[in-house]
Amino acid sequence: GLESVGQLLIASATGRAKGTRIKVLRELLGFEVGSIMDYLRNIVELVSPAEEVDLADLIKRLEGGTLVFVSKELGISEAKRITEYLNSRGIKAAIANSRKPLEWLREGKADVLVGVSTYYGILTRGIDEPLRIYNTVFWGVPKFEFNLESLLTNPRGLAKALYEVSKKGYELGEEEKYLLRAFSRLSPGKLKVLQGGLRGYVELEGYLKELKERTEAIIPKVMNFISRYVAENGKFVTDSYIVVDKGGRLVARIPDVMTYIQASGRCSRLYKGSMTLGLSIVLYHDKDILRIFQRKLKNYVSAYEPKELSKADLEKIEEQQRASRSGKEIGRDVNRIKSALIVVESPTKARTIAKMFGYPGKRYLTEYIAYETVISLGKTVYVATIAPTLGHLLDLTVNEGLHGITKNMRGLTPMYTTIKRCYDCGYQFTEDVDKCPRCGSSRIRNSKRVIEALRKLAQEVDEVFLATDPDDEGEKIAYDVYLVLRPYNSSFKRIEFHEVTRKGFLKALKHPRAINDRRVSAQIVRRVDDRLIGFELSTVLKERLGKYWVGGGRVQTPVLRWIVDRYQEYLRSRGFLVVIKLPGRYRLTYFTKDKEEAEEVLKHLSENPVKLTLLKTEVRDINPKPPYTTDTLLSDGIRRLKLSPGKVMRLAQELFELGLITYHRTDSTHVSSTGIEIAKEYLKAVGKEAEIHPRGWGAEGTHECIRPTKPVSNLDDVEDSGFTLFNNFTWYHKRLYDLIFRRFIASQMRPAKVEEGLYLADLGRVSIEVKIPVRIIEAGFTQIDPILTLPNLYGKEEILIQPEEVKLIKASEVRLFTASDVIRLMKEKEIGRPSTYAKAVENNMRHGYVIASKRLLYLIPTKLGMEVADLVSKYYPELASIKATREMEDLLDLVREGKLSRHTALVLLLSDVIRIRYGERLMKMHEEGEGIKVEAAGEAATEA
Repeated sequence: GLESVGQLLIASATGRAKGTRIKVLRELLGFEVGSIMDYLRNIVELVSPAEEVDLADLIKRLEGGTLVFVSKELGISEAKRITEYLNSRGIKAAIANSRKPLEWLREGKADVLVGVSTYYGILTRGIDEPLRIYNTVFWGVPKFEFNLESLLTNPRGLAKALYEVSKKGYELGEEEKYLLRAFSRLSPGKLKVLQGGLRGYVELEGYLKELKERTEAIIPKVMNFISRYVAENGKFVTDSYIVVDKGGRLVARIPDVMTYIQASGRCSRLYKGSMTLGLSIVLYHDKDILRIFQRKLKNYVSAYEPKELSKADLEKIEEQQRASRSGKEIGRDVNRIKSALIVVESPTKARTIAKMFGYPGKRYLTEYIAYETVISLGKTVYVATIAPTLGHLLDLTVNEGLHGITKNMRGLTPMYTTIKRCYDCGYQFTEDVDKCPRCGSSRIRNSKRVIEALRKLAQEVDEVFLATDPDDEGEKIAYDVYLVLRPYNSSFKRIEFHEVTRKGFLKALKHPRAINDRRVSAQIVRRVDDRLIGFELSTVLKERLGKYWVGGGRVQTPVLRWIVDRYQEYLRSRGFLVVIKLPGRYRLTYFTKDKEEAEEVLKHLSENPVKLTLLKTEVRDINPKPPYTTDTLLSDGIRRLKLSPGKVMRLAQELFELGLITYHRTDSTHVSSTGIEIAKEYLKAVGKEAEIHPRGWGAEGTHECIRPTKPVSNLDDVEDSGFTLFNNFTWYHKRLYDLIFRRFIASQMRPAKVEEGLYLADLGRVSIEVKIPVRIIEAGFTQIDPILTLPNLYGKEEILIQPEEVKLIKASEVRLFTASDVIRLMKEKEIGRPSTYAKAVENNMRHGYVIASKRLLYLIPTKLGMEVADLVSKYYPELASIKATREMEDLLDLVREGKLSRHTALVLLLSDVIRIRYGERLMKMHEEGEGIKVEAAGEAATEA
């Protein structure tokens, strides 16, 4: 048959791929059409208030032909008025109501064409006159206009409006808060169905019908508030639109960025391989709509840096415009274009980066998907393919040497192979088998297919950028990609960024580096240690306990010991706890081992109020907490959201990959200058500029704290800030983001001044002393991150408070650990790293050693967990010790710093294997005889 060779070229600055035809192209050609932004844009952009400019005088000062775009809400009548005025001033102008005026422009019979700025307007599309059109002038910012009611019948639009009106005096009642919570929990599909119901397109049933009725009750209240506000202030301004009264009708106006990009592109065209210089001038009537327009445009055109018309040197610009059309710079812009493959770990991260530069195309290589976009970087334009590795590509084999580590003349050599993962049960393995060893499914994904896809892509490009995560794991993945692609491309660059934002990504592209071999070696040593200790310990435990699923690890085992020891201490310290709930969510507690005493306190408080007597007061300055690090984020995520450590880390990973937060595996609280500016911008926007108190929170290091990447507190506004969310965005994502945002913003605010009272609480038979904050003197950071107070105590020497509830529960003087406590302890004892905190707890739960209580998530060891902890402590005490685990981390630091070679570190790991095998042999000797002679012990050591 005939070999298919060819290209499909579709040219459009703002076209979007939609409909059935696009899906047909995907099936036939293996790709989806994207929508790429104007990456070769060569336009000087100016702005000025319309009232300060005489349009005729301005056009007379410009070189070449000019297109005038009249804002849509001003209508064709305004376009006709402007045309007549220009003609009256001696300018050859024509209104563009057909294709004929375009001929007049080409022939020189007209120098100016006037039209309405619409997306499919005659002047907006399909005009390519590089030698004739020099300028575009916008009479008013291009914008959409629609009824406010239409916006409010969109659940997301209503949520946005509620957020905005609450900042202007509208008090959110319980019903409004209920709707906001309900909207945040609905999937995108259900939100769309609800919108259809609100607009009368579909009949709703059940929960959505109830939600529709409750929403319909709120919409008129919001409409009335905005109507009164507009009547008093002239307009209602938000971050993404303004509302005005137009002939007794409330209308929302939103800047039309796409029409501007398309229309302004008429003055800068490709001519003899170079882009001509264009001049685009926006004459605005409303500064608020201009501000929204400029912010949105910046998300699509990164080079957009408008200047004031009054400060521009028009003569110099005209000189440059003429030079760009002289034909002397042949091929200048075409030669700037290079092709690149950018490799990341996850599809989400790949999609997030691709969407920063327009709506990306998709490339299908069987089931593997890569994204295609165009990235402008200084004088270079990259036609980029962004492809995910889907995690690690290679892992240690189990079929060679000692658990995948072979011995040779050079020492120990880890042997790697491709990774297989079962689609059905998720089990990961490296054996070359056709079926999953765990569930028997034949639906297996082999990373070999990803490698084959990457090799095909690498052959097509000039350069390969390795953009994996900025830690040891990411460095190892980058190194593996380099190894498997090296025969197919000779140009590799490592780029590292700590936030998946346009700014962070472009900065990384400008400053590439080589792969850090020391970090790669550290990851290899850690993985070999996990394999050797894990497999050796697991082998012993399986044999001793007769259970195939048991296992152990370097960090996992000491953590298990802590949980077991804490549980035993808990049992030894059991007693009774009286819990007294006071108004305002404040609690008093009293613990005793004497049941009779506890019951007496309970009886007294069930019949009498709590008597609080003031002993003394103290005014304290309270500083905000530093921004989150991995351990503190895990602690709060577990404690406040009632999530498992693994779930918190997965949510944080997704927020990072979506470009919403900085890298989440960090032990640094440092805040960069960019972070401080984000806090300042947000606090200014919400009227709290006086509360700004910038803090760096420590010296700059490799990583930064966990913080938001934009000054956006409400993720329902996220698309207006240049983000695009994925469909699985949940309430938990929003709650975790809210924790991160509040903690960070509070860290950049003034301290709070709080008055505390020391009180003697009379509980009947006993009294206890308690400290209670009673008054906030200076709010400071507590406006963002509130603290609990009891203001009704202020100024009172003595007060009786009736408890809301008093109960007696069996408890202990020593509280059980939660995962939050364990992770904090790991940080304090310096065992593990941010990347291993969650795994240490999750692995103990996965093996069935630990369970979490349902309500308070306390960690309770199982019988099996206690058996494992005792067995390891008895026969392998060093492996269960904090000291040995910390020494392993020190060893990795030495490798990372280049003070210890990888080969030496791997040999040192063998000593622990010998200890395990020696311990196993001693156990067998214990079982075979009552005592162990020195000679026998020596034989056991030799055998190990």
